[in-house]
Amino acid sequence: MNGVVVSDYFGIDELRKLHHVVSSKEDAARMALDAGVDIELPFPDAYTSLIAEVKAGRIAEGRVDQSVARVLRMKFLAGLFDDPYADPVLAEKISNNAEHQQLALKAAHEAIILLKNQNNLLPLEKGKYKHIAVIGPNAAELHLGGYSDNPGRGVSVLQGIRKELDRAAKLCTRWVARSQRQSRTGTRTKLCWETRD
Repeated sequence: MNGVVVSDYFGIDELRKLHHVVSSKEDAARMALDAGVDIELPFPDAYTSLIAEVKAGRIAEGRVDQSVARVLRMKFLAGLFDDPYADPVLAEKISNNAEHQQLALKAAHEAIILLKNQNNLLPLEKGKYKHIAVIGPNAAELHLGGYSDNPGRGVSVLQGIRKELDRAAKLCTRWVARSQRQSRTGTRTKLCWETRD
């Protein structure tokens, strides 16, 4: 392998807490390391047990060395041992730049899979439909992935359909607002409705 494998945030301990495939953090750490996970994110939690697991003979030291070698290789390739500090001006310049946006768009086009297009419904024909409903908690919000709360650019599903729709069609939307509040009976979510004539 030429790269490194990182866990999702708290993903290793979720083997225990969420998926219930192991009974301890130590077991989760061994399972993740055996599966090839080199780095635990966002910080060491289950992997703090690795030293004790090696000393107890439950994990081979060579297996830990493999992960360490991959991490160090990536750091050398990234130049972190030459200059460990990021250039904030350069980071701002290349983040979300046109070249990266084109690459992301290409990846999105190649990754889209339409599971079913019953009766060739898509693409929608302008002028054919009098009412179109766009429903769901993310209809009016922009998400480019689980951690892209404010990606800085893009179009929500609702905005895209509005832009492409025949003005004669009535667009009915219902989405769940982000504002939620806790009550004694649980989370209450405010529902927002909108109809565009």
